[in-house]
Amino acid sequence: TLLKKFYSQREKWEQNEVVLLTAKEECKQACINYQDTLEKCAHLEKELDLLSKQNAELDSKCILSQSQYEGMKSHANQLELLVKEQESVIEALKIEKHLEKNNSHDHEDNLSSIQKENKALLKHLSLIKDIALGKKKLRERH
Repeated sequence: TLLKKFYSQREKWEQNEVVLLTAKEECKQACINYQDTLEKCAHLEKELDLLSKQNAELDSKCILSQSQYEGMKSHANQLELLVKEQESVIEALKIEKHLEKNNSHDHEDNLSSIQKENKALLKHLSLIKDIALGKKKLRERH
């Protein structure tokens, strides 16, 4: 019976040793998996930091772009107002040009009339000068 007990205990001991070796291997594998997971977490944390920085840069660029957009929008509105003002000035100048053209035509007619009168007066003055200097004699007209 003692031998039976010994062999029984030895068999239990051998089974326990197998269980212990299996547990050791499982523990080693769990440690390896844990180390891999830690490395992956560290890598993911670095990526998260990098992405956070990139996100902050993009937010900053977005705010700057928004500000530039608002500035351009305001500038475009100012330019539209200037264009409308210039169009009004152009219309006024067209009307003024048309009026000047009409006035110019009237002035040309007046100028032509005055020039004719000047020619006639110059002829008369020349005749009077010639008469006064004795180059011509006054003729009486009937």
